[in-house]
Formats: sequence, C-alpha cells, structure tokens
Amino acid sequence: QGRFKNRLVETDEELLHLTRYVHLNPVTAYLVNKPEDWKYSSYSEYVSDTNEGICDFSDVIAITLDKYKEFTEDNISYQRELSKIKNLILE
Repeated sequence: QGRFKNRLVETDEELLHLTRYVHLNPVTAYLVNKPEDWKYSSYSEYVSDTNEGICDFSDVIAITLDKYKEFTEDNISYQRELSKIKNLILE
C-alpha cells in the first residue's frame, strides 16, 4: 500500500468527514492536543469568524462554525483508537 490515496468526493457528507479526518491527523499522531494548534492547518479558519483567506468553508457545506468544531473535536478519541488498531486489521 502506498502513502497517498485519492478518491472522488461525491457528497457534502463525504467532504465533511474527509475534512474532519484531515484536520484531526496531527491530533491523532499526538503532534498537538487540539486541531487548531497545528500551524499548517486551515482548521482555525473553519471554526472561527476571522477569515484570513486560506479557505471559505461556509460556501461548501451548510454547517455552522460551532457545529463543525463540535463534529470534529468529538471524534478525536475515536480517530486515535482507530489509528492504534489499523495495523491489526487483516487484509
């Protein structure tokens, strides 16, 4: 299995889950405690009213900033657990 994968994102729901996964990767890897602490991420713009021009998430998916933050951060423990067991799964 290679390092990179690609897949067509067909629905808003898939995009929502994909952005959450990407934003939580540094947290899952224990590089930071909170997604907004990762300086290479656009997460802070996703969850704050201050937009510095990196992205405008509001036009893509109809979800409030607070709901996206809750949706993402409620999944931290789950994503960390999945990361721990991913190598145990038989192909």
